[in-house]
Amino acid sequence: MALQCQAWLQMRRYNELREEVSCWTFLKESTPAWIPWSLQILAAASLQYTQDSKEVAVDALCQL
Repeated sequence: MALQCQAWLQMRRYNELREEVSCWTFLKESTPAWIPWSLQILAAASLQYTQDSKEVAVDALCQL
């Protein structure tokens, strides 16, 4: 998941990234212990590319 999202970021394919991140429920709910911190940070940071407001990404990062 992380490699694919990083590839989409590098290729600037934000539509595909948006679709994938919207499926991840751990951004909206409490995060299960099995999800690594690196994936949580990547998911929160990717919101700055997939959301209209950059504040959404900052809020997601602060909630970690």
